[in-house]
Amino acid sequence: MDAAVVHVVPQLRKGVRLPVWLTLELVDRDSGVDLRHMITAGFGGVGRVLDPLLRRYFSAEFAAAMDEHARTEFPLLRDHLAETRPTS
Repeated sequence: MDAAVVHVVPQLRKGVRLPVWLTLELVDRDSGVDLRHMITAGFGGVGRVLDPLLRRYFSAEFAAAMDEHARTEFPLLRDHLAETRPTS
């Protein structure tokens, strides 16, 4: 069983670099690949005083919307990868 963790670098939004990371954890199993996603947001050091502003944007509603998005898109990704898998 193999595992990989992929970190996506912070995004740019309106020219401001936001301290937001998308982490994808992939675990290869005999039955397929388990995929877990996690969004992390927050400033380090003195910038932490701005974290409450991020929490307003990355709310429980945002988390629920992202979970719904993942439940919709990840199966589509699975199907697409299965279609494009090279045959030996």
